[in-house]
Amino acid sequence: MSEMDIMHQAAPTLAGIKAGSLFNCPYHDHQSLVEECVRINRILVPKGIRLIPIRIMNDRVLVYIYRSKDIEKILTDQKVQCLLEPYGYTNTHPVCCVAHLIHRLQQGDIFPHEVGIFLGYSIEDVIGFIEQRECKWIGCWKVYGDVEKAKQRFDQIHQCTTSYRTMVQEGIAMCAAIVTDEKRC
Repeated sequence: MSEMDIMHQAAPTLAGIKAGSLFNCPYHDHQSLVEECVRINRILVPKGIRLIPIRIMNDRVLVYIYRSKDIEKILTDQKVQCLLEPYGYTNTHPVCCVAHLIHRLQQGDIFPHEVGIFLGYSIEDVIGFIEQRECKWIGCWKVYGDVEKAKQRFDQIHQCTTSYRTMVQEGIAMCAAIVTDEKRC
């Protein structure tokens, strides 16, 4: 996993407009993965972002990158807590919740639908997906709530991703592209 991969796959998280991103990247060996994660986290953690390899599947690794403060804020919402509790999220501390999410992701072939909460999707969209309602719109994810708000968000995510791809092409390093307090895109 390279900084370029992260900038391509997690631009909205790096830019501060999305709480988290989940993506696959090539996996070669455990030692290299650990070393790369440590190196990248040395850049990310001081800026309030963490990168965690979640699950290895043959020659791919599923990676979760998230903004700690954003996840903490999301987890303080009473509706979110009520949604997560039946799935075993009994402690609302972000580290505990992310650890439980990782555990659920590693349990088997079933992908835990509550993962949308950890990616910054609206609670209405996550509940709609879990309950298998008919969605109103499909963009970066399925929309069950406010379509217009979601379309604006999808446009923002698209513009951000395009902006970060341009940065990669121009040779801008990941550490220079990370936003800490304000939003870049």
